Amino acid sequence: MHSAVRAPSLNQSNCEHGPLGGPPVCAVGLDLPPDQVEVQSRIRFTPELFTMPKGKTHKGLQKRVKVTAGGKVKFRHSCGSHLNSHMSGNKIRQLRGKKLIQAGDVKRAAALLKIPVKAGR
Repeated sequence: MHSAVRAPSLNQSNCEHGPLGGPPVCAVGLDLPPDQVEVQSRIRFTPELFTMPKGKTHKGLQKRVKVTAGGKVKFRHSCGSHLNSHMSGNKIRQLRGKKLIQAGDVKRAAALLKIPVKAGR
């Protein structure tokens, strides 16, 4: 079996545009079988070139909510942590539990969390 033929420096006469519109790819020895021709390229092919970018979850919202098994989003009431002495006992008890997001916030929550979300009730 023959050893691969080393291509000389880039020459515009035998160059073609590279994959994905990149820099030219040049080869010499086109009369040889394809497995014996060495191709020069300025592009290094990595798997990242061919994958779509990943969506990033909004970390601030991720820390403040919990997604249930059914796809609903639970969060904590506001105004319930301190300065409660002026509130009635009934109001304080209402603020204790968790709340589900409403239908108007579903689209925004789904975009920030990058998962499908349902409205609660």
